[in-house]
Amino acid sequence: MPAILCALLAFLLHCHAIQSKRPLVLFLFSGVSLGMAIGIRLSFAPVIVPFLFAIAVHRPAATKDRVLRVVAFTIGGLLANLPAIYFCLTNYQQFVFGNLGYRQLQPKFPTPMTFVEKIQYLKPVFAPPGDLLILLLAFYSLAVCGIELKRRSAQPRLETQFLLLLLVFILLGCIAPTPTFYQYHFALVPFLLLLMVYALSELRSMFAEVASLLLIVGSLFSTVYVFPLKNAAKHRRFLAPDSWTPMRVHAEAQWIRSHVDPEARAKVLTLSPLYAIESGLSIYNEFVTGPFAWRVSDLLPEKQAAQRGLPLLLEAARLFDEKRPHTVLTGKEGKELEIPLTREAERRGYKPVATPTGSVIWKSPE
Repeated sequence: MPAILCALLAFLLHCHAIQSKRPLVLFLFSGVSLGMAIGIRLSFAPVIVPFLFAIAVHRPAATKDRVLRVVAFTIGGLLANLPAIYFCLTNYQQFVFGNLGYRQLQPKFPTPMTFVEKIQYLKPVFAPPGDLLILLLAFYSLAVCGIELKRRSAQPRLETQFLLLLLVFILLGCIAPTPTFYQYHFALVPFLLLLMVYALSELRSMFAEVASLLLIVGSLFSTVYVFPLKNAAKHRRFLAPDSWTPMRVHAEAQWIRSHVDPEARAKVLTLSPLYAIESGLSIYNEFVTGPFAWRVSDLLPEKQAAQRGLPLLLEAARLFDEKRPHTVLTGKEGKELEIPLTREAERRGYKPVATPTGSVIWKSPE
């Protein structure tokens, strides 16, 4: 996930900046990286707190230097989110609805989730033996690291302390939204792996050999479990580039393009805009977010949905009358969502052409 990669990069840059003699540029890029992570996934917003705390606490400096570091970090975050700031200032109501209001319209979660219900989403993330082993090894690494540091009367290194605080705020970001989803908690995994590595790097005694051996055995177990034994089919797909999702999407997009009249420059009506865009075809603004606006439009008053530019599920006929789409693409989203489009296309005499992977191109009879 791009947001996780940006957050990891921000962590590494931040640690390097704290230990550097000329840190301002590094703090600037740390802010840019974290700003990108937050812009991609808003649930990373709480981790701003440990980043600022790290500037204030580690490597004590004069107040002026600390202020400059915070300013550099803040400017970087603002630069990364200039597009979001622009839309917030120019279209505040739509911006708030897209980031906060939309989430309250999730039909599967009509009531607020309790703290316990949100924490339960950790189970599907760490339930598989391979993933559970990561969690267990992280706790084991911390335990032996704590014993070692106490024996030497030493303090844990910057990265270890920073990661412990980061994990708390990443978890807060995972459970803050309502509703929350299990995939949000995957952000914890790479930081747990980093914590394990940094904790083990603290060891200077016999614990180092024991911990290293356990880490090797655990890595082998996870690899064997995840690939050949547990998921042989996934293993084969992993070794076949043609089966990778980006390659499959591109191949299908090219097939779709070959069956659409190149002279017709009309837009494609679809809940799966990725395939149309990859085909070099245009889409309608109402469906730029794919099925999301279509799925929640009937949960808002009709007038409010119209003001927000949301296409209405119950008015597919008017949609066809207004847009007169030359091509309709279906087959990639849930059938229930696409039924209004397919029914209207059939009623108007659109001719269906099935792709090898199950998509359907509906061609206008006009």
